[in-house]
Formats: sequence, structure tokens, C-alpha cells
Amino acid sequence: MGTYHAAAEELATDGDTTPYEKQILRKDGSHLGSLCATKRLSGSGHESECVEFILDVTERKRWEAEKARLESRDAAETAERGRISRELHDRVAHSMGVAHQSLQLHMALAESAAERAREKLAVAEETKNGVATALRTLLETSAPDGVDAEFSFSGDESLVNHDLRAQVYLVTREAIRNSLKH
Repeated sequence: MGTYHAAAEELATDGDTTPYEKQILRKDGSHLGSLCATKRLSGSGHESECVEFILDVTERKRWEAEKARLESRDAAETAERGRISRELHDRVAHSMGVAHQSLQLHMALAESAAERAREKLAVAEETKNGVATALRTLLETSAPDGVDAEFSFSGDESLVNHDLRAQVYLVTREAIRNSLKH
């Protein structure tokens, strides 16, 4: 859509205009959003007779603005659902898997190796205690017998924002898994 000024130039040279939008002030002070086109009926220059066609598009503009607002809100909600889904998949599912595996090992070892069974029960309880604990637990429960694995951590992880802690956990978890696998 062209502007009002471009339309005036077109009218002067061509005798008609392509549609353009303009705001018209109503008597009550409100604005009318309009789609306009002008055509010269006779003559040439400034004294020729012209007709201007005006279509009220105020309601259409309101609907377009509301649609854009709703689409923006929907996009934000979709992004939040995606973040929650990743969080559930990456953190919660893993923690539950470690806890479940530890509880299964506890039951299997309860009679034959009571001390190791208690360790597995402790592992199941620790998975809710932070990144360092979860990574240490992952390493301890994933390393096969006979593989020496050591984990060290320093600092206060509560000083690091939650999203960064989650990313550190995910990257380090994959590094542990890959090193044990290969």
C-alpha cells in the first residue's frame, strides 16, 4: 500500500492512484482507518474533477492487531511449553531414572550385599540435591565395576542461575555418558 503523498503524485501524473491507507479524523474525535483510491474523472491538472473511493478498514485493523497479539502470546506459550518439556525430559526424567535404577539395585542387593544396597538407597535420595550431587551420582551408578571414576566439584552452585546450571548439567552428563560408553 502506498502513502497518501505518493498517491497525490500518482494522481497528478497518471490520473488515478493505487490503493493507499490514511487516517481520517471523525467529528467525534475518533479516527477512521481507511483504504482509499482516487481517480480523475475529467480535465487535467489541479482543477480537474476527481472522485475518491474510501473503504472503512478500522475494524479490520483492530482484528489484525488482536490477531498479532494472540499469535505473539501463542508463540510465547509454545516456547514455554517447549522449555518445560525439555526440563522434564532432561532433568526430571533422568533424576527419576537414576532413583528408579538405584531402588532396583537396592532391592536386588538387599540380601546379598546389604552395604551396597544402602549405598544405592542413598543414591536414590541424593538425586534431588543439585547438579554436583546428580553428576556424582550419575558417575557412581553408571561406571561399570572395575572402572575407576572420580568426580570433583568446587564452588557454590546456588550462585549460578538455574538455566546455566541446567545446561552445565546436560553437557557434563553427556560427557560422562560418552566417556563411559567409548
